[in-house]
Amino acid sequence: MMESKKKNFNIIKELKDKNYMLDYEQLKKVIWYKDIHKKWHHNTWQKFLNKKTKVFSIGSCFAVNFGRWIKLHSIEVVDPKWGMHYNPYTILSEIKKAGGISFKNQQVIWKVKKKNKELYIDGLRHPILAYSFSELKKIQQNILNVSKKGIVNSDLIIITLGLSEIWEERTNTGEWVAINRTPPKDIFNANSEKYRNRNMSVSECKLCISEIIKCIKFINKKAKIVFTVSPMPLKTSFKDMSIRISNNMSKANLLSAIYEVIDKKSKNDSNIIYFPAYEIFMSEDSNKSWQDDMRHPTKEAVERVCKEFVNAFAENINDFKADVDFFIKRKFF
Repeated sequence: MMESKKKNFNIIKELKDKNYMLDYEQLKKVIWYKDIHKKWHHNTWQKFLNKKTKVFSIGSCFAVNFGRWIKLHSIEVVDPKWGMHYNPYTILSEIKKAGGISFKNQQVIWKVKKKNKELYIDGLRHPILAYSFSELKKIQQNILNVSKKGIVNSDLIIITLGLSEIWEERTNTGEWVAINRTPPKDIFNANSEKYRNRNMSVSECKLCISEIIKCIKFINKKAKIVFTVSPMPLKTSFKDMSIRISNNMSKANLLSAIYEVIDKKSKNDSNIIYFPAYEIFMSEDSNKSWQDDMRHPTKEAVERVCKEFVNAFAENINDFKADVDFFIKRKFF
């Protein structure tokens, strides 16, 4: 037995001497208990944010809150009135429309009754609606005009992905189009076979993210593109499992896809950047992060993530030290 142990020791020593194995001492700098006490960092980070930076932000409600916070620090934020985008497909669709990039420009418009009035809803944007079709078309055209100008003129474009559990609507030609929300109850009940709920795969998310980068580069070659994942959990899930499992599945697919795309793209393009909003948010005590419904963030939690963003990218952190009148609406069950 002693002879066997001595033999194993000699083999390990030989491998170390030949650099086939890393010395454990070299790994100590990246072990968990040390890293959690350090400042957040990522290999794509660089200093570029200043008071003259023009920001364009698209994504979920977490992206909206970030836009509100940074705007209070006198940063120009382009704010097309398109509401919120949750999944990679509708974000890609929005960017393609803004850039005039050739693709099948499918529209999803629902007509529902509300208080004896007809209401027209844009299924690819949320919540974009009007009491007449012509009014909705005007709103859509205005969104297009503002978003096109915003992407072209921005120095920084922030893409915040929210979920990979999506709903799709089947068109008259049999194709499935990703929509931006659950279809209205009356619309779904009238033709449930026209809709399906599913999870985007990691490879599908990767393809979508890569296309988003490609389209932005076509419109604006110089802009920094920062990807992040919203920490806000699913409001509802249509899987036969706990919504907490569904939520983790949804976030995991997005995170895995972004990690892989960033790792590949950033090696050749320093303008492709990752910011870990999800990871920063989830690293804190949940009592400090969430309101009573355990789904909507507290004001303090959003500000903490925003300040980490400034710490990561601001050329002069003191430009963003001022106290601002930032608030988050309290949500109830």
